[in-house]
Amino acid sequence: MTKAPAYLENLRKLTRADPTPQDLEEIENELYLASSDRSAAIMWSTYIEMGLERLLESKLRDDLNGDDRRRIFESNGPLGSFSSKILLAYAMRILGSKTRFDLDTIRILRNEFAHSRASFSFETPEVRAVCDQLKIPDMPQSPIPFPYLNKVPESQLESASDKKHPRTRFITTCHSVAYRMQVAKDGVRPGDFVFPDDNPLP
Repeated sequence: MTKAPAYLENLRKLTRADPTPQDLEEIENELYLASSDRSAAIMWSTYIEMGLERLLESKLRDDLNGDDRRRIFESNGPLGSFSSKILLAYAMRILGSKTRFDLDTIRILRNEFAHSRASFSFETPEVRAVCDQLKIPDMPQSPIPFPYLNKVPESQLESASDKKHPRTRFITTCHSVAYRMQVAKDGVRPGDFVFPDDNPLP
């Protein structure tokens, strides 16, 4: 197999590295303050997919070499698609049925936002109907994320505070699943909220 040029390898290392504490606020700003629903859907979904990839990677054997790890997750590898990552995580009992359903819904929304030539938003009736089906926001331990409420402009605070609003449902789902996957990968750290039903994730 031909090795990728150094400039592409360097780009991959940059984008695949774990965020530093200094990166986190910028990442939150990008996720919570996305200027359009299209960008919010694409960025959040990609963030979730990378979190799931990290969780799956943590389950691989410790002595697996870097080249084999890379090949598993590259675009034409066995776990190169978001769909295949979701399926394997469910098959391995890492995800429960609600999380699997919501991740598949997030994946579908990302694909439609990314590839549509038509302009639409979370409030478009067809998109709202999809967001209404998300399971995680209706669980008692899935509050609207405080950073989202803290960062949105005042003009958007009413809709951001409404868990029935489709964009709020989408962001609440993504935030909750991302947090739960992080805890599943790294274990409980001081100050973490522990979900009693997260083995597997709901």
